[in-house]
Amino acid sequence: MILVICGSERIPASMFSIVAACELFATMKAWGCPSWRLYDLRTPSTRSQRPLAQVQTQDTEARAERHAVERLHWDNPHCDRDLLAKHLDEAKRRGSPVILVGDSYCCMEGKGDLRASRNIRPEHNNERYLDSLVETFADWLKPYYDIIAIVGVGNHETSVQKRHDTCLVSRLCQLIRSNGGIAQEGGYGGWVRFHFRMYKTVHRSNTLYYHHGFGGGSPSTRATNHFTTHYSAQTCGNIDIYAAGHTHWKEAVPVRKAKLNSSNKVELVDVHYLRLGTYKDEYSTDGLGFHIEKGRGARSLGGYFVNFTMHKKKGLKRTVEELS
Repeated sequence: MILVICGSERIPASMFSIVAACELFATMKAWGCPSWRLYDLRTPSTRSQRPLAQVQTQDTEARAERHAVERLHWDNPHCDRDLLAKHLDEAKRRGSPVILVGDSYCCMEGKGDLRASRNIRPEHNNERYLDSLVETFADWLKPYYDIIAIVGVGNHETSVQKRHDTCLVSRLCQLIRSNGGIAQEGGYGGWVRFHFRMYKTVHRSNTLYYHHGFGGGSPSTRATNHFTTHYSAQTCGNIDIYAAGHTHWKEAVPVRKAKLNSSNKVELVDVHYLRLGTYKDEYSTDGLGFHIEKGRGARSLGGYFVNFTMHKKKGLKRTVEELS
């Protein structure tokens, strides 16, 4: 896989486009996605701008994949880094862009933080706590610089920004890009459009709306109702995928909806509600700790792959694959 960096300036946008160029192969049966590019959607047209990043590959499979993972809490001693590395290795093998939807850091052990509990890794137990978080995470992510596409912010990062006037996500992305990576800073919520081109004139796209999440996520609702009462209610347009996290629950809920298309025909479309899990395994078998005190059970770890498949007659199809 060849990585071409076309822009290294900080883009503080929450709207991005991932464009895959598709070609019809000689077999006349398989559609391939040999490249993908990352654009900032705030500019008028992607036709007249340089991509923020462009990745080219010789993969001839008839699909493209987007990998979304959430709430890494990478600096927490309870983060399952082996599982995280396993999933990122698989994303790299497939050449899939990765989107992190907030709380990549726990970052609760700084001075003056009332959440501090001395739950800290040795490499971060120093007088440069916040600096060490950025530097060590960027170093750990080096094998994945070519696939970490968008890094959103969560409530853990915004809490540090309010107290210390620094954004850990912005600094992380800047450090990654300065060393040849492609990571762009996303918002607490935002849009990503996946645009696929067949031949030179046929285009298909899917739109993702992501939001880090809010609330406690009670066992009775698991915050699933947030997708209908908040996310879909507050966004206008054809959103194909809603992704959120925050609550540490994990689930993928397919919902079928009806719409009147441009040909004035009723069309049934599938929408996915994705509640992204965590990599922080807080459930303690010794019966102690904050998670146990609050009466919370074990949580499913990992994120999701969203697989897009191009069909000559059926168009763009989407499936969701759980990572565990």
